[in-house]
Amino acid sequence: MPILENLPCLRVLKLKQNSYLGRKLACVGLSSFPELKVLHLKSMYWLDEWTMGAGAMPKLESLIVNPCAYLRKLPEELWCIKSLRKLAYTGPRHS
Repeated sequence: MPILENLPCLRVLKLKQNSYLGRKLACVGLSSFPELKVLHLKSMYWLDEWTMGAGAMPKLESLIVNPCAYLRKLPEELWCIKSLRKLAYTGPRHS
């Protein structure tokens, strides 16, 4: 993630089918994903914690998170992104 978050022209990032195997996802730099507009996290089964720094993903417009079995909450910093227009979240299934 440290390499991806510093790509200056990255606008769409789709992480699917366990393409990221870490339990924690951190986007903490002030300039993390400076041009990212679309983020799609799909079937990230092991992800259980996502943290963001203030100022990360400043141009994010669309976020899709579906099913991430252990991810219980989205980062609070998402609600400060003024460009965020679409959020689709499918939370974990409980038995």
